[in-house]
Amino acid sequence: LQACSDHRACQSSPNPAFVPTRLLRIGRPDELVCCLVDQQDLGGKPVEYFALSHCWGSNVEITLTANNYPLMKKGICLETLSKNFRDAIAATRALGVEYLWIDCLCIIQDSPEDEDWNRESVLMMDVFANAACTISATASASSQGGCFRDRMGVLSTCKLITSATSELRIEIPAERQTIGELFLSRVEAAPLMRRGWVFQERLLSRRIIHFCSDMLLFECNTLQASEEDPKGSNYEKVPYLLVGGRIQSSTSTASSASPDPVRVDRWYELVASYSRGALTKQTDKLVAISGIAGLIEKTSHAQYVAGLWSNVAPEFGLLWRDTSPRSRRHETYIAPTWSWASLDGQI
Repeated sequence: LQACSDHRACQSSPNPAFVPTRLLRIGRPDELVCCLVDQQDLGGKPVEYFALSHCWGSNVEITLTANNYPLMKKGICLETLSKNFRDAIAATRALGVEYLWIDCLCIIQDSPEDEDWNRESVLMMDVFANAACTISATASASSQGGCFRDRMGVLSTCKLITSATSELRIEIPAERQTIGELFLSRVEAAPLMRRGWVFQERLLSRRIIHFCSDMLLFECNTLQASEEDPKGSNYEKVPYLLVGGRIQSSTSTASSASPDPVRVDRWYELVASYSRGALTKQTDKLVAISGIAGLIEKTSHAQYVAGLWSNVAPEFGLLWRDTSPRSRRHETYIAPTWSWASLDGQI
């Protein structure tokens, strides 16, 4: 994290003045409680905060409701929280940050007609893009999986050899994986990556600490790194598109009045990847990727319509097909049938 703060692409957030509607004030490492605070409590001033990316599962013990809102502002006993949340709080405290954003503790879950959710889901892109760091419970399939896990000792094949001086030695072959291989096996194949919302959360975050099954991995706008290789390797999240809540330069200039086909091409590549994720609420199909769409629309002069771009090769946006035998149309209306978003399944 310290090295990352020197990366030009990672130094500042897209909107330094942004403050989430609510945050958890997590206090000191020795405190047994945390509390909910809102923008009024903070005086509207921006604060450094982390965000948690996680799988809910079916056993989240406590969520924010209209009834417990006043109690959570007074204090939340850490023992009552799910393991993902306790571990995320411990990690955030250890890194010297006082505030943490967790969706089910910072968004009212039972507001009439999902009023609070509808308002806050639109701000989700800002929450992750402006967080100092995202804590990712990558290996956990539910809220009880936790970030911190017991590690098994690494078993390596070795052999005994006798040297020319009759000394007995042990030879252990090096089986070190590259950064790319580690991310493929520990992140891309992890339970969290099956969640639809995580696609946007990961893409918009400036930096992420992945808590994997047997190691920590790190990625930011500049590089990917591991415990074995903390210096890491440079990489591009999405070439010519966006990184950490910012649109990158492409073949067209930002001031050009004509739509940018390069960014729109990248969009459809992203959509194909996004469609592999699962959503608890199918009505979130377009909402969970709307932050990325909004950034492209803002800077590319393309017109966004139900997951497609109407003034940049619109016929290309119609050339999608279903690639999963279990795909089906949504039971409730999500998008017109000509849009990929009308299908529940991989495209």
